[in-house]
Amino acid sequence: MPPNSNDGPSKNSAPGDSTIPITPAHPATYWRAEGLNSCMKAKSLFPIIPALMISVAMATTSIAAEKVKPEAVSKGMLTALNNQVGLSADQQNKAKPIIDKHVADLEAVKNDATLDKAAKKAKVVQLRQQYVTDINGILTPDQQKKWAAARETNKAKVKAGVKQRAAEKAGQ
Repeated sequence: MPPNSNDGPSKNSAPGDSTIPITPAHPATYWRAEGLNSCMKAKSLFPIIPALMISVAMATTSIAAEKVKPEAVSKGMLTALNNQVGLSADQQNKAKPIIDKHVADLEAVKNDATLDKAAKKAKVVQLRQQYVTDINGILTPDQQKKWAAARETNKAKVKAGVKQRAAEKAGQ
């Protein structure tokens, strides 16, 4: 807000001028203090910034903690199988329903509240054996060997990861 003739004496006014300076009731309303007032408002937001950052981090964590959709799991399993053994288009078409059924069955076991932990584990082992049998039924003997080797490699990686997490947990 620029100064006008009613804002009080200017720096160029003479000491003998008869104008009476107008002093505002609140300094923040004075036009020269307006910039300072805006700065003070911005400074009052600084305590809020860490709280906002924490809430964003928590929201991101909760989104990441949400379960993965079965369709995404199925797609990932089909992609991994294809990368491991090099499926033909016909084999991919045959593998997709097998994988979809396997993922749906695993999801059903996971959500079954009537089973205890040991029963769920036994059911998952049974489902995994059936899945391996079904997938091996559509693979060539060479592909079966490649897939078995890939599964063993993955199993070793999982065991190493479990050991590492156990060691980290023990070290804490």
